[in-house]
Amino acid sequence: MVQAKAWILARHFDGFPKDSDFQLKEEELPEPKDGEVLLEAVFLSVDPHMRPFSRVRMKEGDVMIGTQVANVIQSSKSLRPIVITAFVNQYEVTDEMLNTNETSINSK
Repeated sequence: MVQAKAWILARHFDGFPKDSDFQLKEEELPEPKDGEVLLEAVFLSVDPHMRPFSRVRMKEGDVMIGTQVANVIQSSKSLRPIVITAFVNQYEVTDEMLNTNETSINSK
């Protein structure tokens, strides 16, 4: 089992976001099932579109959206490092087909 961290939208913010607008939540992830992969975030992106998106499409208590560069930690297939659009978590278990907005990158 992996201890993961996720940024939670504690409250919708006006003006410049404050630390109190977010909460860092820890959770234990299950082992990936057949057809899933375990991803580890290497870089997290904070982008201007997150402000209007969070106001319109997110409820307080939701995991913040964002983009991450992630390494494949565990998989039943041999996968290269990937760039994936996903929820902003330190670790993520997701479908092995990676049907999100993924882009493979060369691992050199």
